[in-house]
Amino acid sequence: MPPSSWQATPPAPTQRRAVPLAAWLMIAGATLLIVGSFLPWFTIADESFSGMNEIGGEARDGPVFVGLGVIIGIFGIITLVWKRILGVVIAALVVAAFALIAGIIDFADVQDLKDFFGVDAGIGLPMIIAGAALAAVGSIVGLVKRSR
Repeated sequence: MPPSSWQATPPAPTQRRAVPLAAWLMIAGATLLIVGSFLPWFTIADESFSGMNEIGGEARDGPVFVGLGVIIGIFGIITLVWKRILGVVIAALVVAAFALIAGIIDFADVQDLKDFFGVDAGIGLPMIIAGAALAAVGSIVGLVKRSR
């Protein structure tokens, strides 16, 4: 039996290193998602349409991208403040991947309209795609840094 002065102590918790690069990439991507939703997505006959315009009673996906951008931005802030939360980084990657796929689909729709109706593509959708890709890269950076 060990002496009474001896006590088993648990190992000291390892200090998590902050991953500010991942967080800032997610925040920057979220910002691009939100801003791209308000910029022109396409132009028909000198009239520009953003993601917030309704066309023929059909709403565009701009509000969805704003919501996804807000969610990714919150995940980025949480990652910046709380330092490398694995679940948050994985959730940000899933949301960013969804935004990226949806942005690519919307861009393909605009390209189809371009072929049939002479629509000119605007800067909004490419900005949304770039923002989603940037947020996904930030999430991956967070995962890679976490595994080290």
